[in-house]
Formats: sequence, structure tokens, C-alpha cells
Amino acid sequence: MPKKAFLSHMIEQLETVGCNSATGYTFCLFNQLCVFMKKSDKKIDNALREALTNVCETALGSVEGFVWLTHVVNYNAFPNSLKIVCVFETDLSLSKAIEAKQDEYFYTLIHQELSAAKITLNKLRQQVSFDSEEACERSHAGKWNERLAKLQPSVTLH
Repeated sequence: MPKKAFLSHMIEQLETVGCNSATGYTFCLFNQLCVFMKKSDKKIDNALREALTNVCETALGSVEGFVWLTHVVNYNAFPNSLKIVCVFETDLSLSKAIEAKQDEYFYTLIHQELSAAKITLNKLRQQVSFDSEEACERSHAGKWNERLAKLQPSVTLH
């Protein structure tokens, strides 16, 4: 199977496992693509996942309506290609969080955790976005893999 066809097939097989109070885990599982990662990319990926897991666990305990987060990245253009998505249960819970300036809390928390992992984002506010389960269901029939793939071409989904 050609590499492009294989990658398309793998994207179709993507399963999203959110960080939530039930599982305590973050990110999308897409281990098959790790075969294509360089050793240095795997080290960055591990540090990134650990930092964002800390963000997720902290936010779960303090931000009403927040349910999980994930990221997409192209390691050939890291860190500028990194996109982080914080997901809320409903559009209303997301709106309330933004009204309560919880987006600022996320920016601060993400910056702190990434800095501790020696990862610097020069455009943090452009690289962090907010979404809801409800919006994904409405526009992508709940298929997060399709929704996240639109964030950036040629990325590794996590």
C-alpha cells in the first residue's frame, strides 16, 4: 500500500480517547503513525503529552464543563505547527467558560506546563483553540478525527 494511502487509511481508523474524569487520559490514540516519527520527535512528543496531560488533569478539577483536550502537530515544523484544542461538553459550557475568562486560565496553565517541559510557543493564543462536543456532533457527526484533521495539513494526530 502506498504511504499516502496508508496514512489516509490510518486517519480513518483514528479513535479519540478524551481526558475526562472517568478515564483520566488525554489525547487521541494514533500509535500506528509513531512508526514514522524520528527519535527526537518521540522525545518531544512524550514531553508534550506529559505537559498537556497535566493541563488536562488540572483543568478537569477546576473548569466547569471542560471534558478533554488534544493536540495536532507536524514535527517537521515544530513548535509552530502545534495546535492544542480544549474541548467542552456543550456550546453553553464553553461560552460560560470564556465569559468567566477561563480561556486565560488555559493559556496560563498551558504556558506553564510547556515551559516546564522546555517547549516554547511564540503564538500561544493562535495555537490554542476551544471547541465543544456539541459542535463536533453538529458539524462532523461526532467524528473528531475529521474535525481535527481540518486544523492543519500533514500533521500527526494525538
